[in-house]
Formats: sequence, structure tokens, C-alpha cells
Amino acid sequence: MVMFGPVTGEIKNGVVKWKNANGADPANAVLYGIGTDADPATTSTADKKFIEMRCSTSAATGDNRLCYYRYLMEGAGGGECMRASTVVNTNLGTAHGAHFGIEFEAAAGGSECSGLGVGLRGTLMIPNIASWAPTGTYAAGMFEIFSEGTASDPAGMTELSVLRLVNGGDTTGAVDVDTDAFLFSIQGFTAGTGKMVEEGTGMGTVTGTFKCKLGTSTVYLPYYSAAG
Repeated sequence: MVMFGPVTGEIKNGVVKWKNANGADPANAVLYGIGTDADPATTSTADKKFIEMRCSTSAATGDNRLCYYRYLMEGAGGGECMRASTVVNTNLGTAHGAHFGIEFEAAAGGSECSGLGVGLRGTLMIPNIASWAPTGTYAAGMFEIFSEGTASDPAGMTELSVLRLVNGGDTTGAVDVDTDAFLFSIQGFTAGTGKMVEEGTGMGTVTGTFKCKLGTSTVYLPYYSAAG
């Protein structure tokens, strides 16, 4: 028996399981968990969270975090440090696989990031070693529409896109944001021949276009097979 404040847990095959929750013993957990696909922990009460932590720090210095996961892969197998999947098993309104955000106190001069403030950040670390010689495909972030099988067909959707960029929230505030925001901010690259940003001398002949949606209109972003 293990006590966690008001929550009582028990050890099942070396794994902590919460006693005040239904659901089967976790199938693949090593440290702690609850439930299986066939017999998960359940609730029918609205607006509940299975795990909730609300914490505060008043530290004046340091790089502080609510949760920190560091997963050392030291075998040939792959995987993730963290994977989140929301499985929609009924008709509902809105669902997200994961939702990350950064918020600020609604007071004049009450809060700001004097440096960088982002809602979601993806980092691809290139190690400081000259002989790394990597193979494979790498990216700091990837967005993917994955078709489960031959019958996967998005016909009938109101809209489908690999990336959706939205200026949302209060309509008056969104107008102000619209006058100040960039669609993209590309930093750390310099223009030059063979570089990420290559300057052209003229528009030239368009090789093709990418189909995009601007508001309710379909528009086309041109691309070129070579620098102009």
C-alpha cells in the first residue's frame, strides 16, 4: 500500500495503481498507471480531468518547469519521450490530440516575456561533434495527415489542411493583431546562392503553385524550379 496524500495506491507487479479509480491493471506500465484499452479508468461526470496539477513558482532565477521528462534511449529501439493520442469514439464537437499554450496576466504591465514567448516549441538538437555523420530524415517539427487504410477518404469535410494558421479570439483584438503580425518570421538565415534563402533577379516563369486557403478564398502560392 502506498499513500499519496489523499490518494491511495497499491503495488501490482511492481507498478503503482490508483485504488480510488476503476479500470484494469495497466498492461505495459513500468512505474505507475491505470487501465487498458479494453478496460480503461472511466468517468461520466462532465468537466473532469483524470490528472490535474496546478502549481506556482516564485523563483527569481533559474529555468523552472512544472513537468520535466528526459528519456534516454540507449538501445536500438525507437520511440518517443511522450506521446498523446485522443481517440474519438463518438460524435462530438471539438477534440485535440494535444493543446499547449502560454498565457499572460490580464493587467497593464503585469506580465511579459522580455525574450522569447511561444505557445509551442520544437527543437532539433544538432550535437557538437564533427564526426556525427547522421543518416535518415530530420526536422525540428512535422505535421502529418496519416491515412489509416485504403478507405481513408476526407471527402465531405468542411476543410482539410496540413497546417492551419488562425488569428482568433476577440474580434477587436484580432484586428489589432492583424495589423502587427507576420505570417512567417524566418530568423537565422542569410540570403545567398545555394542557401535556404536565395535571392532572385526577377520573378521569371512560375513552375507550379501550392493550393492554400486565405479566409474563404482558395489561393495559390507560386514556386520556381530554380532561383530567378
